[in-house]
Amino acid sequence: MKIIFQLFFILFLFQHTGYGQKENQERIDSLLTELSKAKEDTTKLSLLADIMYAHVYYKPQEGLAYQKTGMELAQKTDWPIGTAKIKDKIGRLNWRLGNFSEALKYHTEAYAIYEKVNDKYKNYVLVEIAQDYLDDGKLTEAESYLLKSLKLSEGINDKKTMVKAYDILVYLYNIQGNTGEMTKMIYAYLKVSEELADKQSMMHAAYTSAIYFQSIGNNME
Repeated sequence: MKIIFQLFFILFLFQHTGYGQKENQERIDSLLTELSKAKEDTTKLSLLADIMYAHVYYKPQEGLAYQKTGMELAQKTDWPIGTAKIKDKIGRLNWRLGNFSEALKYHTEAYAIYEKVNDKYKNYVLVEIAQDYLDDGKLTEAESYLLKSLKLSEGINDKKTMVKAYDILVYLYNIQGNTGEMTKMIYAYLKVSEELADKQSMMHAAYTSAIYFQSIGNNME
């Protein structure tokens, strides 16, 4: 079992170093090519949101350069979902830059729009709101939003959002020293990741589980 987790760890590091940066830049270049050909419509608005998101873990400050254009086009197209997409990505970029109050502002506004139109992405935005609180040191608020997202996501069988919520709950309970809840979240995380059949999610779940089990003295032997 240790060997398996070591292999996952190596793969995880590989994915998040130079290879990941190159992949991000290629993704951004491809989106920018599409953007240059797009008309001033909802398709272009979605492309701008995708470009902003592609910058979150790769030059986030550059990603914010599209904020003004995105908001102006959102107003022009009068497309609520598009406006929510742009606001959500502005929030995410600010989160990455450590501007948690600004991130929370935009994520909350995006959530309100998604909720109004009853779009299921609202549950994912709840996770992002939780991260804003978590990284700002507000653990109680973070837990509340994560559990809310998890409950709503379970209700519609949205496993992708469930996986994200479980991932952060494991971390949250670990730093709180709540090993009982952390262990429950780990097993739930592994189970849903396997059901999702997404290799990246499964790899990250296994890596995360190994790290946290070791933190409580369980080497998974």
